[in-house]
Amino acid sequence: MYKLTIVVENKTSAYYFFELLSEMCQSEANAISIFEYKTIWTVDAYYGEWSQAEKAALWLCSISIYKLSSWVVEQIADQDWVVLSQTALPPVYAGRFTIHGSHDRTKIGRGQNRILIDAGEAFGTAHHPTTHGCLIAIDLLTRKQNFKNIMDIGTGSGVLALALRRTMPRANILATDLDARATKVAKNNALLNNSLSLFNGRLFFAIAQGLQDKAVRLAQPFNLIVANILAVTLTRMVCDIRLALRVRGSLILSGILIAQSNSVIACYKSHGFSLCKHIQIDGWSTLIMVRR
Repeated sequence: MYKLTIVVENKTSAYYFFELLSEMCQSEANAISIFEYKTIWTVDAYYGEWSQAEKAALWLCSISIYKLSSWVVEQIADQDWVVLSQTALPPVYAGRFTIHGSHDRTKIGRGQNRILIDAGEAFGTAHHPTTHGCLIAIDLLTRKQNFKNIMDIGTGSGVLALALRRTMPRANILATDLDARATKVAKNNALLNNSLSLFNGRLFFAIAQGLQDKAVRLAQPFNLIVANILAVTLTRMVCDIRLALRVRGSLILSGILIAQSNSVIACYKSHGFSLCKHIQIDGWSTLIMVRR
């Protein structure tokens, strides 16, 4: 087993690198953790091969908007690093939702808005500010409106789709990801949370590159779309998202650094969207918008 450790300057950049590593399909980490040491933040990612860890570090150096203070790859003793990273994560409380790992199952108990998600398999445990922000946005919107046809783009672990399922049990929900492993993990998480056969609505998981795939086109138009992906991808998808969303439909966008938020907002406003709310958590933005 090999551990890639990168040293960064603050919490925002730590979560930025965490998200990039989680999204990296070419060299997938077995587990990823964030640690704080006084004024220094580190991100640890665990790989089966030295070459995978080195490839991930070089990729980060080539694309990142933040500077890596330093990085190192070292060989470590074989352990179940997924389990170890899971047990270090406390429950997350976002709006009416409680997101927890299996190690906290007995402490948290069961409940309508309690969702079991274990870390390390696919992005989305709610500890990242982008996922946390989306959960708050879902909580706010679903208290005021009823949505019948919903799409979750870049579902990762499926946590947002499961939150939508909890609050909109009669809705049809399509959750997609371009990563086949993520969609498998998301479906397994739905089964663990008994979320595939509740009430009259349906929850589907599909592998899709965007909104042009057949499964997505057949399910359109949606009256709520949630997209927790990178800002550059959100900007590139604006026309497709507009076509897939009903007039007066709601949109939740995340995966956006606060420094990137004005350009994303301007892009969507120029394509007929209005900004309803801007949620900011630890350097990251979540936007609630509506199609005019």
